[in-house]
Amino acid sequence: MPMAYALRHRTALAVIALLDVALAAVAAALPWPAKLAVDSALRGEDLPGWAAWLTRVPGLGTPAGMLALLAAASVVLVAARSVLAGVQRVMRRTAGQRMSADLAMDVLDRLQRGSLARRSARPTGDLVQRVLADTRCVDTLALGVLLAVFQAATALTVMAVIMWGLDPLLTVVSLAVGPALLLAARGFAGSMTRNATREADALGDVMTSAERMLSAVPEIQSFTAEERELRRFAACADRQVAAGLRVHRTALLYQLTLGGITAAGTAVVLALAALATLRATLSVGDLIIFTAYVAALYSPLESTAHLGDAVARARAGTRRVVEVLESTQDVPQRHHPVTLPPAGHGSALVFDGVVFGYQPGRPVLHDISLHVEAGETVALVGPTGAGKSTLLSLVPRFFDPWAGHVFHDGVDVRLARLHQLRSRVSVVRQQPLLLPV
Repeated sequence: MPMAYALRHRTALAVIALLDVALAAVAAALPWPAKLAVDSALRGEDLPGWAAWLTRVPGLGTPAGMLALLAAASVVLVAARSVLAGVQRVMRRTAGQRMSADLAMDVLDRLQRGSLARRSARPTGDLVQRVLADTRCVDTLALGVLLAVFQAATALTVMAVIMWGLDPLLTVVSLAVGPALLLAARGFAGSMTRNATREADALGDVMTSAERMLSAVPEIQSFTAEERELRRFAACADRQVAAGLRVHRTALLYQLTLGGITAAGTAVVLALAALATLRATLSVGDLIIFTAYVAALYSPLESTAHLGDAVARARAGTRRVVEVLESTQDVPQRHHPVTLPPAGHGSALVFDGVVFGYQPGRPVLHDISLHVEAGETVALVGPTGAGKSTLLSLVPRFFDPWAGHVFHDGVDVRLARLHQLRSRVSVVRQQPLLLPV
C-alpha cells in the first residue's frame, strides 16, 4: 500500500533512474584516462581501436599532448559525476519528502476521522510516532531500496560487461562474491526486522510517556510526583535504548560479515589480476582498470546487501502504518443517509434503552432511556466514571450503542448524515482546547 504513494511521483522517480544510468556510465569511464595514460602515453603501446583516431588530431600525437588530453578528460568526468550526483541528491530528497508527507497526511486524516473507540485504544505518543516517523517507510522503500537496487544493478551490468571484454575468468571470479553477499543478507533479514519493530514500538512508548507527562504537569506538581514520573519515563527510555542497541549490534555484525566477504573477494581477484599482468596476458593499464572496477563492482554489491537494515526498518514502519490505514471504521455511514429536518430553536433528543461499553462484556451504560425536548436544559449528575460523558458522546456518534437507539429530532442518529449530525451538536469540554487559526 505505501508504494502507491511513491507512484504518484513516478516522473521524478524516472528522472532519478536516468541519472543513475548516467552516473554508472561516468563511473565506468573514470579509470580509462589512467589506463590510456599508462599503456599509450607512457609505455608507447598503441591506442585501442576505438580511440586510434586521437593520434591523427594535431598536438595529440606526442606523449605530452596525449597526457594533457587525458588529464582534461579526467577533470571533465569528475566534474560530471559531481554535478549529476548533486542533481540526483536534490531530486531524491524532494521526492522522498513529498511522498512521505502524502502518506503522513492520509494516516493523520484516517486517525482524525476514525472511531474514537479505536483511536483511544492506542496511546497518543504511539500515534505521533506512526504519523511522523513510520510514514518515512515509503521514502525508504522507494528511494532507499528499490532505486538503490536499480542503481546497483545498472552499475554492476555496465562494469561487468567491460570487465568481461578484458578478462572473462577474472570477471566470473569477481561476480562470485554476489551470491555470498545475498546469502548473508537473507540470513540476517529476520532478526533485523524483528529488532527494528521492537525499536519502533519502544520509541512509541517513550513518546507516549513524554506526552502524558507534559500534558499533566499541573497534576504531577500538585501530587509532588515528579520523581516517580521521571523514573517511569527513564524506564521507557532504557527499554528504547536497549532495543536500539540490539538493532545496532545486529547491523554491526551484518556489516562485518559483508566486509569480510568483499575483502576476501577483492584479495583473490587482485592476486589473479597481478599474476595475469606478470604473465603479460593483462597490460598494466588493464590492471588499473580491473583494480578500479573491482572496488566499484563490490560497492554496489555491498550496498545492496547493506539494504537489509533499511528494509527491516521500512517493513516495521510499513506494518505500523498499514495497521492505521486498514483499520475498520467503527462508526460506519450509510450509502444513502437520511437528511435531518431543518434546525429550529433546538433539537429533541431521545435515548431509548441504550447499552454501551468500551470493552466487550463490560457495559458502562445499562438500559438508559431519556427524553429531552427542544429547548429543555438537562443536567446529568453522577460520580466520576458513571458514564455521563459517555452518554453524551453517543449524540454526535463518537460511539454507537451496543443496544437501543438514539434519536435526533425523530431520526435515528445511525441513519443520519454524519457531517450534518455533528454540525448540529456543540460540545464544551472540561479542559479548554485552543486550535491554531
